[in-house]
Amino acid sequence: MIINILKILYLILKFTIIAFFYLIRFSISIIKWLFSLYSGKTYIDSNGYRRFNDSNIPVHRWVAEKYIRNGKLKNGEVVHHINRNKLDNSPENLHIFKNQYEHDRAHKIDAKRFGKKNSYKGFNN
Repeated sequence: MIINILKILYLILKFTIIAFFYLIRFSISIIKWLFSLYSGKTYIDSNGYRRFNDSNIPVHRWVAEKYIRNGKLKNGEVVHHINRNKLDNSPENLHIFKNQYEHDRAHKIDAKRFGKKNSYKGFNN
């Protein structure tokens, strides 16, 4: 009985340590990404979105591919900023819509609930 409990505790500890190292690895990649935003590798385009200097790719689409989808976005998919702040490209603030129609629908629903200005410009602006 005691041996079985010790085996279970060992497995729990083992998987906790593994999960902890994966969390550290993920956190380091997020920190590197945040650092790169402010090290001259990006600029803000005329529409207010942050883009990479070298490839002109929008940062929010890159973040969605790397941290949400774990692969390329499909044609027509739209990356949406949940809080409407175009410069907040954290994975928690991004949502992928399957097409522009679904994206527009979300804004129309919010416009009815919170007003058109808040739906498109953000809730804290």
